[in-house]
Amino acid sequence: MKCFPEYAMNIIVGVQHQGQWGWYVTEKEVWFLDYIKWSKAYGEDKEVLGERWLDDDYCVYLPVVNEETASLFLEAIRDYRVETEELRECMMVYIESQSDYNEMLDLNPALFVDFDNRKFYSNFPEPASFEYFVPDGWIGIYDTFDQYVPENERYWFIDNFNVWLALKCTMTPER
Repeated sequence: MKCFPEYAMNIIVGVQHQGQWGWYVTEKEVWFLDYIKWSKAYGEDKEVLGERWLDDDYCVYLPVVNEETASLFLEAIRDYRVETEELRECMMVYIESQSDYNEMLDLNPALFVDFDNRKFYSNFPEPASFEYFVPDGWIGIYDTFDQYVPENERYWFIDNFNVWLALKCTMTPER
């Protein structure tokens, strides 16, 4: 894994593209899909509009990432793709180290980008409003999206046991 999940900084994102599922772990800023809208809202410098950076390396210049530019974008961030089993192993490490709920939040999936259906789901735990900065013609939603993740991609299930559900029932988050 090139980039490790870190609460509200390096986030886990599920992507559906051309009928294929993938998980990515990147810096959160990469996932504002419409930098033009974002720029207008926050007054960002127009000269850097669309530059998407990863680990101080130039990634790709795309002011808007949508169903038409998805392939180029996903190719640019291919090194940040992670397998479901890698994420499941991270869950196991946290469990075995008896991490508390707050530490486990590093592994909470934050976003789901469905390029096939032009939908963007945000479950990001801090103020960022990713769902407002989606391309024209897309639907941005702030809500959980577990139900849209294919069952075999739900890394938080270990031996058919929902780790998140168990943790949510037994621990109270402090964040």
